[in-house]
Amino acid sequence: MAKPPPASPAPPAPLSIPPNPPNHSRSNPPQTHTHPPLTANGASKGKKKNDAPVDPATMYESLKNRIAALEEEEELEEEEERRFAEEAHKSVKGLEENTIHAKYIELFAEFKRLERDHAKEKQKLSKDKDAVN
Repeated sequence: MAKPPPASPAPPAPLSIPPNPPNHSRSNPPQTHTHPPLTANGASKGKKKNDAPVDPATMYESLKNRIAALEEEEELEEEEERRFAEEAHKSVKGLEENTIHAKYIELFAEFKRLERDHAKEKQKLSKDKDAVN
């Protein structure tokens, strides 16, 4: 269901923007300060770059040192991850050994109980045999 078009044409747009009503709720006057425009590299247009050109050999050494530092950092991270994995494996192995040991103790106790029960039943059976004879 579409809306029917308006019966009269739209009023013409105003030629000027009406002034904003005064806002008396602020006690401080509005601050009007501006920042100088920045160029694409972030420096002001009026200032010149005072940096001396960088020596290619120095830049090469700096870059080489940075690459070496990053590679060393990566190696340290890999070594740390390997250590964490080993510790996790050891703790899991320890848990497995503890679990196996606990199960062993449980089964051994059950074995001893069954052994006692068997000895009692055997004794009872021999008494019954003696009573019959």
